[in-house]
Amino acid sequence: TNDIDLEYDEEFIGISVSSQFSLSPNVVFAGTFDGDGHSIKRMKMGGIVWSVKPEDAPNGLGTVDTESSKRYFYRSFIGRLAGTVQNLSIAADCRIEGYSSLGGVVAVMNSGSLVYNCRNYADVMGWSTLIGGIAGDVNDGAIISNCYNEGNITTAIMVAGGIAGRSAGRIERCANAGDVKALGLTSL
Repeated sequence: TNDIDLEYDEEFIGISVSSQFSLSPNVVFAGTFDGDGHSIKRMKMGGIVWSVKPEDAPNGLGTVDTESSKRYFYRSFIGRLAGTVQNLSIAADCRIEGYSSLGGVVAVMNSGSLVYNCRNYADVMGWSTLIGGIAGDVNDGAIISNCYNEGNITTAIMVAGGIAGRSAGRIERCANAGDVKALGLTSL
């Protein structure tokens, strides 16, 4: 019935997100999350473990500890979706960063899942691949409909998109106004 202010609480790692790197199909949200037109505010999705922080690197890019950072796959408000997310906005004051497979709303959409009438205004930064404004990875049989992204989407390597990082599903009646860039680094 109200906006949700997560106050940058680092204990919140997302709904259906495991703190361990896991491809387990058991870690999945299969219900319906209806935001009723409300927003998620001040959400902080961290997920990069640095060997050298960007501010300490001469090139400004830093060095990622890839082995430690891999446990931060599937980081988003909802990690793995097999149900529906609808009528929800992710506010511009959210900080979304992760290693791979992440989006403003959902990290991975399984077959049969639906994201409908959602908005992302937050920047999304991924250090590997499958980075999207609404969803990171959309599998065959999943649908994103009537969604909008205004956040800037960046991946250090490749495979990023304003609505979805990668989609084998269906995207309809969606728009992207954010910048999308792949830095094209060959190694981190």
